[in-house]
Amino acid sequence: MASVTREQIGNLHDKISIKIDKQDYLPDFEKDIRQFSKRANIPGFRKGMVPAGLIKKMYGPEFYQDAVIKSANKELQNYLEKEQLDIFGQPIQSDSSIPDLDLKNPAEYEFLFEIGRKPEIKIDLSSIKKPIRYKIKPKPEDLKDRLDSLQTQFGELKETDVVVNGDNIIKIQINQIDENGQPVEKGISSEQSLYVKVFTESFQKELTGKKKDDVLKGKLNDIVNSEQYPGVYENLGIAHDDNEKKNASVSVTIITVNNMDKHPLDEDLFKKAYPSRNIQTEEELKSAIEADEQRQWDELTGDQLDHDLYHSLMETSAEFPEDFLKKLLRVTEKEKTEEDITKEMPSFLNELKWSLIIQQIVKDNDLKVTSDDIRAEVRKELAKYFGGADLNSEEFAWTESYVDRVLSDKEQLESRYSKLRVGKVFDWVRSQIEPEEKEISQEDFLKIREEHHHTH
Repeated sequence: MASVTREQIGNLHDKISIKIDKQDYLPDFEKDIRQFSKRANIPGFRKGMVPAGLIKKMYGPEFYQDAVIKSANKELQNYLEKEQLDIFGQPIQSDSSIPDLDLKNPAEYEFLFEIGRKPEIKIDLSSIKKPIRYKIKPKPEDLKDRLDSLQTQFGELKETDVVVNGDNIIKIQINQIDENGQPVEKGISSEQSLYVKVFTESFQKELTGKKKDDVLKGKLNDIVNSEQYPGVYENLGIAHDDNEKKNASVSVTIITVNNMDKHPLDEDLFKKAYPSRNIQTEEELKSAIEADEQRQWDELTGDQLDHDLYHSLMETSAEFPEDFLKKLLRVTEKEKTEEDITKEMPSFLNELKWSLIIQQIVKDNDLKVTSDDIRAEVRKELAKYFGGADLNSEEFAWTESYVDRVLSDKEQLESRYSKLRVGKVFDWVRSQIEPEEKEISQEDFLKIREEHHHTH
């Protein structure tokens, strides 16, 4: 008769002993042998007529080992379910408890397993400091810049004779050159269309008055304003840390000089900028721009609020079976060294803690993410991608089939489910702790975010 005992060997860390006798596994062993003999194909015997004794002689040790291990695992799972133990991962079998299994001498066997129990999480919102929801107003100059940007975006590109200012767009060929001014084999070679303003002030002055086919030379890092426009190096295919190419000598050949004529403030611009809205006047356009800017700031301050709430929730008391978890990592991530495991343990424990907090809040408050929630989230992502377009219009009739494809992709489905579940948790927490609203300047808010970022 099988017996199971459990002994605590550390914080939330237990050892389980499973003892099984021959009456626990021999009946299944004999049954497996008989069933296999009925379907075995062995030369000299008709199918289903192979003697069980021959099967036992040929394959007995494998069937015996399988029956013993199945019996031990069955007892272990029954015990975990009966005791309702909420554990991390799977039980780990102790190497020292793996017995020698001898078909000729059936005996009592003992298997030892280690488990790590999950801690009990108690969410106490009364101990959380009242969070702050920052309120930021868009600056008039930002709204003006956004309006100018829309006019430029939907404007008309026209070729002109010479470079006049930073708003000119020049199509150029950039080639890396040696000390003799000759192209370097396998060096930088790229054709780009760039605003003149992405270059350094000194190079902009050199460009002023230049025209098609003119050639200029210099060091790349003296030409590109990488601090204000870091994406230029990426466009040129230069890695962020490739200082050799950043310091390379290059020639810049002007292919064309263009000027972007801004789109007039008319009904055509209103439709292009906001196709899903019936904007009729310049004032309505400016109101739409202001609403967009306000929404972006609200999203940033909302993220900051959730960030602060996350840190408050992470102060919830919780202990972990660290010794067991280290063993679990050694078993599941064998490529990692002991040094890797020790180094990553703090962040691993934080991830586990946050996961348990999420699970507890979801369970305590019956929070659910439905398929309709996920469909709405995918549609929201699409609408944002297409600049707030009306996805119900005939032009976007394909979106429903796209949403169906996303829902059928397990990885994408789980990603959005996880995101929405965390969102529902923050929604619930905010509903229980009414944040204090505080007006703040853009500069002070960004400083808070930057300072907080540097503390992690």
